[in-house]
Amino acid sequence: MTTHIPDFSDPAGTFRLFCECLHKGVNEINHPYRFYYLGTIGLDNTPQIRTMILRGFDEAKRSIWFLTDIRSPKISEIRQNSTVSLLWYDNPSRVQVRATATATIHYQDKIAKDRWILSTATSRSIFAAEVAPSTPIEGIPKLTPEINADDDLAYSRFAVVDCVFSTLDVLILSIHGNQRAIIDQLDLPIPRLQRVQA
Repeated sequence: MTTHIPDFSDPAGTFRLFCECLHKGVNEINHPYRFYYLGTIGLDNTPQIRTMILRGFDEAKRSIWFLTDIRSPKISEIRQNSTVSLLWYDNPSRVQVRATATATIHYQDKIAKDRWILSTATSRSIFAAEVAPSTPIEGIPKLTPEINADDDLAYSRFAVVDCVFSTLDVLILSIHGNQRAIIDQLDLPIPRLQRVQA
């Protein structure tokens, strides 16, 4: 929502503005929505959060996706509890958007294969690492070379996670008074918007 403030009197417009920002976040490396935060529940029931890169957005399905190593702890966490939280913050506009989503893991299927092929060589190189994410190591990890899409070993570590969001919690920070609204029923032509105390 860069340089634009949502208008809570227009629920459909507010949702459309959010979708526009997600499309730009996928394609523009410096857009505020390029990076976001993913929250899960750890296997020990403690909250876990990390920064992710927005790799794709399907507006019709209300789905965003990210790439990850199948050996990553977040995969085990999502398998145990597929409900996740997503958070974006646009500092220039002082707008925060939280979303509740259901995550689905794609591994060794058509969706994973298609997105593997579309990934850049630099992105694919991450999955050439022999050591699994979160494994204790000594020193700085070695850089892995760029790899081709036909690298079966790297592909065997590659996963795509689709997150379909159902509810948005939009917060506008302002010296004139903070505003906050919950938006749901996103499949309707005019979503339902309820203002709540910020």
